Amino acid sequence: MRYTTVFLVFLLLGCFSKLAARETPVLLFVSKADQPDSLGFNLVEQLPALIEPWIREGKVTLWDGPKKNFAITPEALARVERSSGTLIRDLPQLFIYEYWNLDQKKGRLRTLGYFLSSRTTSGEEVSFGYVDHAPLDSLFRASLLKLNANGDCKLDFGTVLLNKYYLYTILQFGNKQVKDVVDALRLRESVRQFVTGKTGAPEHTCKRITWMVEDSMTVRDEPTAAAARLLGSIQQYLNENREVYFNLGGDALSDFTVEKPLRLSAIEVEEEWHRNGEIIESRLKAVRFWVDGKPLRSTSLEDLARMELVVGFRQFLDLLNEKEFYFRILQLNDETIAPDRSSGLKKALQTWEWNRLSEFVP
Repeated sequence: MRYTTVFLVFLLLGCFSKLAARETPVLLFVSKADQPDSLGFNLVEQLPALIEPWIREGKVTLWDGPKKNFAITPEALARVERSSGTLIRDLPQLFIYEYWNLDQKKGRLRTLGYFLSSRTTSGEEVSFGYVDHAPLDSLFRASLLKLNANGDCKLDFGTVLLNKYYLYTILQFGNKQVKDVVDALRLRESVRQFVTGKTGAPEHTCKRITWMVEDSMTVRDEPTAAAARLLGSIQQYLNENREVYFNLGGDALSDFTVEKPLRLSAIEVEEEWHRNGEIIESRLKAVRFWVDGKPLRSTSLEDLARMELVVGFRQFLDLLNEKEFYFRILQLNDETIAPDRSSGLKKALQTWEWNRLSEFVP
């Protein structure tokens, strides 16, 4: 990794003044290319895109550097982007300025701000500027990351930054540039132990899953036959209870004055799956019926319970929980799942580490 103009950034560490007792200024480097997929997200990919609107709208000031000699206007930022052919929302790296006090009883890690930079296609460094962390803290705590199949159910930027839940390199600790690998590993281990004692990293025991039962199966085995029976029973219920169909948005799909048979083409289900050892518990969030290839409004667990749907003397909600029929995973967390990956991921969810599902099903 090249740091052609980063030495200038090192010099700006002089802005760390009036430090509290035992606090040490630290400069971190976070590379987009180095982030492991097992995290479930890429902080460098998402953080600049999150704060960019605040910079352009003037909700947070973009400074020339940590010393804040002058502010960079949105117009000036746009000129830098045009002249360099790069975008502030699409960066290969982040520099994070912090104070560290690693005392296990009274210490804390405190983020000061972020230096945003990129490179041109020829490798020339492009400096966009520096933003303080404090005015962005509420945005970070309120904003969820987009998570791939390896991620946990939900994770906000504030938690990730607090937990140091990303891969980073320590460039400078106090007045010393950290070049020795042993020193760097020792510092990172100290931070890991400190963070573990003060906060809690994601446990990878939860997934948001959207799956679908469809009527287009060509293979006829017991799971697909069970799926067909399920669809047929709900289709019969909707045909016999037209008011339910219309209340779910069917009035926008059909003319209520013309009664023709309804064809239930799919059932879409949103759940959270929670893993406790070898046990997986699914928690229903919503169900959406698709009629004649078009979706009705999403139905909550409470509304479904009031319908008292029965399929072959079994409660509809019980059948959804047991999943003894064929279904296809559409989405895992925020990642859309291709049809040819669905069956492999269902197996991986039962047998594999939940933060490494993409290794089991590339």
